[in-house]
Amino acid sequence: MSDNGLSSATCSEPVVTEKHPLKKTKREIPATERENNVELEKLKLNVEVWKKIVDVQQHFNDLEMKVRNFGLLVVSAFISAVGVSLKSPYDAVLFGHPIPVAAILAIGAWFIWMLVFFVDVFWYHPLLKGAVAKGTKMEEQLEHELPNINLTVKIGEESATDILFFKKVRSTAKAKFFYWGISAVLGILAVSLLFFTDDRNLSQPLAAGNIVDMPVSSENKNSSVEVEAIVPK
Repeated sequence: MSDNGLSSATCSEPVVTEKHPLKKTKREIPATERENNVELEKLKLNVEVWKKIVDVQQHFNDLEMKVRNFGLLVVSAFISAVGVSLKSPYDAVLFGHPIPVAAILAIGAWFIWMLVFFVDVFWYHPLLKGAVAKGTKMEEQLEHELPNINLTVKIGEESATDILFFKKVRSTAKAKFFYWGISAVLGILAVSLLFFTDDRNLSQPLAAGNIVDMPVSSENKNSSVEVEAIVPK
């Protein structure tokens, strides 16, 4: 009976089992897969850099177009003022010589156009060329992976055109031709107004004793008398 008791006691004792926590094992990425992921990330970063470069190119190109439009508007306003001043007999006296106001306005238009030329060709255009050069290098790096990303290269190839006897004229030379052509027109206009204006269109100050033929209104409107202009000395 004791044996049965011992056996029952033994059976009633709880069985303790040792629990081992699960060990999380990391999957080792092969070296080739890691290299492929790194190359993919580099490619994505290069594409983002290329997009930013294209945005910079568009920014400077828009600035140049705005500068040229502003210059043309200012010159147009000056030309309109020249046309109005030609209808009036006003002139400025410089070193004892009368100078038509129209000539002064034409010289002012030429000077402002030269300032616009400086801002465009020697200020913003070099920045645009730098952005284009960087875009070309970036597209050369992406040529093998993404051959369709070649916008800057294609624009550069198509930019060089033949104009009359000039071969492969690029954007800088085209801009200079544009500005030089308009500046030549403004210069010729200024010289013509300065040296070839009819003296009869210039104002002549009245002097004491001048005899002026002045119409006098009366019942007979066709009559006129000579009146001596009295000017205080």
